[in-house]
Amino acid sequence: MTTPLPIVTEAKAPPDPEALYAALAGGRENSFLLESALFHPRWGRYSFLGSDPFLVVKTRGYQARLSSPGQPVQTLAGNPWEIIRSLIAPYTLPRREHPIPFTGGIVGYLSYDLGRYIEKLPSQAADDLPFPEGRPAQHCSRPGTGKKNL
Repeated sequence: MTTPLPIVTEAKAPPDPEALYAALAGGRENSFLLESALFHPRWGRYSFLGSDPFLVVKTRGYQARLSSPGQPVQTLAGNPWEIIRSLIAPYTLPRREHPIPFTGGIVGYLSYDLGRYIEKLPSQAADDLPFPEGRPAQHCSRPGTGKKNL
C-alpha cells in the first residue's frame, strides 16, 4: 500500500475559518475545526478542518469498535493503545519537513482514563457517563487554510 502525501496549497486571500467550516462541514458528525489562536508566525497561522473520516474508532475497556462508511461495525479486543497504533501505522507519513505543522491523520479525543492501560492508576470515580474512553477518527483528506496574523 502506498501512503498518500498531503497536498498543500496557499490561499491568497484566506477565508474566515469558521465560515468555511460552517459551509463545508458544519453539522456533519465527526467533523472538526482546529483553529489556531496563536499569533506566532509559524504556529499561529493555520486552521485545519475536515469531515467524513474513513474510520472512526471508539474504545471502552479492552474493546474497540471500528466503523467505516458502508461497512459493518467491527469489534476488536485488546489494549486500546495497541489497537489504535496498529490502525494508524499504515497511514504514517514519511518523516520530512512539511510546509505546514499538521499534515493530517487522526483527530479526536483520548480520555484521561486511557492512562490506566499504561500504568496502574486508582479508579475512584463512578463511571456514570457512557462515553468512549477514546474516539479518534482517521481522515483521508487533509485540508488546511492559511490564516492572517493580526
